[in-house]
Order: sequence, then C-alpha cells, then structure tokens
Amino acid sequence: MFVMVSAVMEIPNIRHMRVFTETVATGSVSMAAERVHLTQPAASQGIAKLEATVGVSLFLRQQGAIVPTAEGALFARRVSRALAFIDAGGERQSRRLAGGDVRISQKVTAAQLRALIAVGDTGSFTLAAAKLGIAQPTVHRSARALEQVLGQPLFGVVQGGVAMTAFGRALFQQAKLARAELVQASEEIAALAGREASRIMVGSLPLARSQILPDAIDHMVRAHKRLQIRVIDGRYDALLRGLREGDLDFIIGALRGDLPADDIVEEELFDDKLAIICGRHHPLASKPHVSLADTLRFPWVGPPKSTPSGQILVAALGIDDMPNTPVRVVSSSLVLVRQLLARGDYVSILSRHQIAHEVRQGDIVVLPIRLPTGERPIGLTRRRDWSPTAHQSAFLDAIRAAARDAVLGVE
Repeated sequence: MFVMVSAVMEIPNIRHMRVFTETVATGSVSMAAERVHLTQPAASQGIAKLEATVGVSLFLRQQGAIVPTAEGALFARRVSRALAFIDAGGERQSRRLAGGDVRISQKVTAAQLRALIAVGDTGSFTLAAAKLGIAQPTVHRSARALEQVLGQPLFGVVQGGVAMTAFGRALFQQAKLARAELVQASEEIAALAGREASRIMVGSLPLARSQILPDAIDHMVRAHKRLQIRVIDGRYDALLRGLREGDLDFIIGALRGDLPADDIVEEELFDDKLAIICGRHHPLASKPHVSLADTLRFPWVGPPKSTPSGQILVAALGIDDMPNTPVRVVSSSLVLVRQLLARGDYVSILSRHQIAHEVRQGDIVVLPIRLPTGERPIGLTRRRDWSPTAHQSAFLDAIRAAARDAVLGVE
C-alpha cells in the first residue's frame, strides 16, 4: 500500500500509554498506577520511557500536583484517540474476554499490533519480519499470541502468503488508525517546538493534478519551510483503502455520492463540467455542428466504466446497448489522452478544468456537443472520525481556495 514516514513510526508500549492518559485524567501517578494495575515506580518508569520515545517532557510537577505540559496535553488527546481505535477494532470480541467488559487495549501489546500491521501490509510473515527488522519466528509468535489473547483466528494461510480473517482485517485497520494518530501527535509536538517537520499524505484522482493541487501545494510549500506533501496517484478503490487505514489523510477528486463505507464523508468543492474533445487536426474540429452520433465514426479514448465520468459516457453514448463499444482505449490519464489526440483522429471525454490550458493553447478542441448529464461533483473524501492537525487543516483551506480559483478560471 503506502508508506508512512514520521518521527513516531510505530505504536509505543500500550500500558505506558494507558498509565499516561490515566495520570492526565487523575492528576496522580499513584492513582493511575492503581487503575492500570502497576506499581507506582513502574508507572513512573513507564511515563519516563514514553517521554523518551516522544522526546519531550509530558508533565510538570507544581505545588504537589502533576499537570500535563502543552506537549503532554496534545499527546494525551491523540493517545486517547489511538487507544479508542484499538478498542474499537476488537469491540465485538471484547465480550469474550475475562470479565466481559475488558477493553482490547488492556490485553494486547504493542509488539502484537506491530506484527499485525506488518503482516497485513505485506501479506507474509517473512516479509513482515523484514519490514520490522526482526526474525520471522518472532513475528509469528507475536501474531499467534494475539490470536490467543482474542480467542479468535486472525490469519489464514493461502497460496503465496497470509490472508486475514474478517475480524483480523477489522483490527488491522483500527491498529493502523491508532498509529496514524500517533504520527499526528509527533507532528503537532514538533510544530509546538517550532519544528515544522510535518508530512501530509494526499490521495489524488486525475482532475486535481492539473491545477487545484499544484496551486494549493505551491501555497503550502511557500508558507511552511519544512512541510512535505506526498501525493499518491491511484485508482479510487486503492486510494480509499489507504484512506480508511490511515495511510492517506484525504483524497481529492471526483466524488462517488453513494458512499462505499460508513466511516468516510465527502465534501463537494464544485460541479465539474465534462466536455467531448478531439485534437486540433481532427475532421470534426472545425465543424460548427457535431452530434454524438458523428463521434462514433472515430475511435474513443474513454475513462474506466467504474469512474463517474465513465458512467456518464456509457449513459450518453448508450454503450451498453451497442453490439461493439466505440471505446478503443480505456484510460483517465490526461497525458495519454493528449498524446493520442495529437497522433490520430481520436475522441475523448475529459473535465473542462483538466484541459483548460490545452484549450487555451489550441492543442485540444472542445466539440459543440451538449451532454445530457455532463457534470460530476469534485471534492474531498476523508474519514468521518479524522481530526486534522493545524497543517492539514491549512492545506485543506488552500485546496478550497484553489478550487474556487479554478472554477472562476473556467467560467
């Protein structure tokens, strides 16, 4: 899938995180130790190790009380969310644990969750071990120990690797979301110290790459000297998986409307108008009146049928009722479409925003054809429970501004 890069790469000791949040809640290490079933010295040592992992002091001791530092308050919010994600991943199974109301985060270890994530990402115990830099038997033991704790199989052996059960996949997803929260925590703490070592992971569908993302990225790079933005191009289904697992912060591109999962939300930025296009030397380019039937005499370059623009094309041409499809090439790549239009008498359908520059240059001609349903909503897709950092929020605002400018530029 995708690779996350951050100062906090993996989930730290879960018991240390729990005693930390309990200390924040109670203002007492001894009370926190009692709640987490640790001795007071062990709790203090756990907090110290957590501070060493994060690289900052998390508490101040003043007038006999222990209170979180500014960094500690930020970290506490993210740690609480991370633990909640872990518990949600095993919510169905928690009733089968001792006592009936024991949370998953009270039973599993960080090593077990790290093994789960690595096996889920790679599909192999051997590759997971290489990714973690430890021996394969160690990964295997951690993974199997996790199954014993939960009392349910998480992995099944398939040809060429390891497949997860439905429960294993659910816990894997929530564990990755927990890790993403800790990545955000490290970035927020760095920003508080004046170190903008943040990375934003964006899933990009074709439309956004031509103007909106470049404008927004340029704005952010100029404003934040140490910010890195990683743009991942891909098909919607692959990007959606990355989003739901916390590998991506959000996706920008054509919205689906009928949400494929209840844990994501969409934000519409504008309605994109599609156009039937050809190259400047195409036989139809100079005709004042052109119909859709006229285009069927030429080879089409069409987007995948599963995409919003592909569905519009199928409906407009009535492709499902044709004995043979006019679409000879299937691609959403502007670069490929542009090159094909320059080489032959091809016809295609693309966003007016995507081709605005090429139309102004005269390289692409918009045919005078009115599509019966020629609009699709463009916007942002994110997780419903996502809590963006300040940098992520600023980038979203930059994208919204770039989208408004793009609409004005086409109208």
